[in-house]
Amino acid sequence: MQAPYKQTAVHRVWRMAAGLSLLALVAACGYKGPLYMPPPPAPDESLVAPPTSGTVPTTPSEKTE
Repeated sequence: MQAPYKQTAVHRVWRMAAGLSLLALVAACGYKGPLYMPPPPAPDESLVAPPTSGTVPTTPSEKTE
């Protein structure tokens, strides 16, 4: 013969937490977003264009006087 089961507040809290966790896991299964990585953005135009003559640094031996 088994003793009658008495549900306490702690049991109720644990059961609610487990139920909400399970519900959250099941709800996450319906994610409808993209299933691939999007292409990387195009590089900045200043990084792609070659430097102009005004932006090229001069060497220390080349002094302009």
